[in-house]
Amino acid sequence: MKIHSLFPRLGFIVLILLVLACSCSAKPAANPASSFPVTFEVNAPGRTTLELRFPVFWNQLRMPSVPMKKTGDKFQATVKLPQNSLIRYQYTDPKLPYDNREQFDPDQEVNRMLWVTSPLAVTDTAYSFGAQSVPRSIRLFGKITDRESGEPIIESVIIADGIMTFANGEGSYELELRATGEKHQVITYLLDGSYHTQAHEVMLQENQEINFSLEKAQAARVTLQVSGSPPPYHQIRLYSSAEQTGPRFLSQNHLITENFVVIDGEKSLDLYEGQYVDYLYTVGNPDKSFENNNGEQVIRNLIAQDGLVIQDKLGGFLGKDAVQLMVQVPDYTDPGDVIGVYGLHPSLLFLHPAGQNQWVLGLDGGLPAAGSQYRYFKSYFDWGNESKTDRTFSRQSSNDVVESWKHQSQAVTATIVPTPTINHSFDIFAYFYDFYSPTNAMLIEPAVNRVARKGFHGIVLSQVWGYAKVEPTPQLSRFAPMTLYMPFFEITRVTKIAHEKGLKVTLYPQGGMGYSGDHLYNEIFWEAWLGEIKAFNLYNARCAEHAGVDAVLLQDRQPGLNMPSGYQATFNQRMKEIIQGMRAVYHGKIITVYDRFTPGAMDYWKEGDFVSDKIWDNLGLAPGASTAEIDQAAAALLDSKYKPVYQESGKPFIINQLAYFDITGAVGGAVVPEDQGSNTDFNHQYPLNLEEHRRIYEAFMKAINDRDWITGVYLFGYGFTDSPEAREIDVRAKPAEDTVNAWAKAIRNY
Repeated sequence: MKIHSLFPRLGFIVLILLVLACSCSAKPAANPASSFPVTFEVNAPGRTTLELRFPVFWNQLRMPSVPMKKTGDKFQATVKLPQNSLIRYQYTDPKLPYDNREQFDPDQEVNRMLWVTSPLAVTDTAYSFGAQSVPRSIRLFGKITDRESGEPIIESVIIADGIMTFANGEGSYELELRATGEKHQVITYLLDGSYHTQAHEVMLQENQEINFSLEKAQAARVTLQVSGSPPPYHQIRLYSSAEQTGPRFLSQNHLITENFVVIDGEKSLDLYEGQYVDYLYTVGNPDKSFENNNGEQVIRNLIAQDGLVIQDKLGGFLGKDAVQLMVQVPDYTDPGDVIGVYGLHPSLLFLHPAGQNQWVLGLDGGLPAAGSQYRYFKSYFDWGNESKTDRTFSRQSSNDVVESWKHQSQAVTATIVPTPTINHSFDIFAYFYDFYSPTNAMLIEPAVNRVARKGFHGIVLSQVWGYAKVEPTPQLSRFAPMTLYMPFFEITRVTKIAHEKGLKVTLYPQGGMGYSGDHLYNEIFWEAWLGEIKAFNLYNARCAEHAGVDAVLLQDRQPGLNMPSGYQATFNQRMKEIIQGMRAVYHGKIITVYDRFTPGAMDYWKEGDFVSDKIWDNLGLAPGASTAEIDQAAAALLDSKYKPVYQESGKPFIINQLAYFDITGAVGGAVVPEDQGSNTDFNHQYPLNLEEHRRIYEAFMKAINDRDWITGVYLFGYGFTDSPEAREIDVRAKPAEDTVNAWAKAIRNY
């Protein structure tokens, strides 16, 4: 992408060059009404037609595509774009099918970005229009730091020549790019706008380092005053490019989200000065039932300024050919659940409450084909499905009835639990399943509210990271093979919600990988692994500090990662240094996990404020064991296996995962394999035993109550919807939950 200013006078040209030399770091103005002409020229050999389109950040929405004029192998178009806007754009050939969109690797779409600070001329070279890999020999790398403190800034987006990535836990980034012979804007910005956008204009060279020093932006509250009438019972939803209206995910070079905020006449957004925001109103999702003008999405924009009030008068959402879904759900459905439908769109569609256990959604904007299969669910796709098999879409309004949910055939009857006598205070936390995914992020607030109502003392936020590769050197990544992305902003948002409800928050990061249990990894591997795990733990410590998280768990060695005995002392010392590094950036409590893989050889785990371990143990009992036998087994397990850990460390002990299945034989170690677990139909072959499940958790509450060296217990894992008949470890909507809640409430009054 070659870029140059179109200002005609030399003085202006010199000014622009000076701005670029200073990394384009001037604060943007706050007037979104101004605009500049931008001329786009793209070299695209072999194409006969080409269009320019402007997707916003959060979906494949766009302003009307702009036809480009062809001259030889080049195409050109000029458009006006808002001053100080951050524009994402793409080139498309309207004659080609979707599978032949522009890609730099199979299924890796090109997403170019431009920061419009002046009139510009942009020159690009097209990638492949099809699923082909394009050679990228340029390595671009660098670091993003705070201009004032020099500290690394993580979660910054970096993009150049249509390829994007995020800065890692040390503020570092790396991109593989083409050698095009053109100048490119290398842009960095934060999705929440907390730092001012910055850009370098460079001719890319091999192994080129570009560092960014970003200036913090001042907070800016922007109020949207919305007038307009949505269809009956429908609420107006706001999607935007700002992280404040829904967390973002990086998947296949896309920034995507399925999250929104609801607007009831007025909504204030806590943004930052100069933050450019695209936004859309809808009663469906960004592709369905959106505000439109002759069928085209109405995409608005603003540049944040503190005190800015925008009055938006909305047009229509549904046309005359719209289809209305109305569904009656069972009266035992939890009022905190959200009802959705899938099969009618690649993304999940969430309905609106219409009262008396009814939910409604008007569908407009490219209706599904007649005969398409669809199904309703409550809150959690797959896990909360309706029992009925797939329905058939008829392209007509429907009145559907959900007779029952797959894992819940009737109302949950509360178990009456006598108020326990408390001997010492300990915390009982609900440990959410990997809380950060598009669906979970939308459901987290009602889940936190429910946990608070039930009397829990806190929540655990957990996210699994994966390894892009293991050998010859490991690489821990959010993006490959896993695409989940946990940003500062989302942890901060959820922590704020929890604290407002009187709940404590623990951040419990996890690293998932495949490896051979008997393989011995050499010292070269371990040196690389320590670098990865250091960055990972510092990332989480910075997240926790930024969000005000109460405690963060140190991620250490995984089971089966075996090291030479001669390397153990080095590993032990380096882990201590990592803990010290975490303390330098985080002022909350650090939880370590007892290292039982090399007993006696390592003591780094004694450096935390709390020591912890998981309890998934076989209690060694036969099905039908009495309450007294289960109580005795739980107490004996704590004393024999976990009390020595506490005694050796001298630190309070936390059970960081307490997990038993709700099936007959759980006291003897019976489990449901993950591939037959709660979101499948297979698990009903296992005999459900909610009473045995309840007595196991009651036994541990009693045992912990008599052992003041145990300061907390995390109940793993706590789901996002009631599923009392699913065979799983979740206590939600089961007698076990009533039991632990009775203990939690009694502890509050202790």
